[in-house]
Amino acid sequence: MGKGRFVFEASVCAIAFLLTLVPFTGTADAMGVWVDHATVKIRPNSPSKPEQASAQLKAARNEFESFQLVVTAD
Repeated sequence: MGKGRFVFEASVCAIAFLLTLVPFTGTADAMGVWVDHATVKIRPNSPSKPEQASAQLKAARNEFESFQLVVTAD
């Protein structure tokens, strides 16, 4: 297994783990989780975007595609 594939699989596992914690970490108003494009600048006071709850990644072999997983809390 190549290093890039390992990093990708570890990232997917970490994201899945974080998303399983969301319902158990407080009220829905206290925490927001969403994904956004890699080129979007996320600031501390950026409003949450709950309608963007998933990401679709498409890349050819040996290419990389990035995105941001944003987790905010009050």
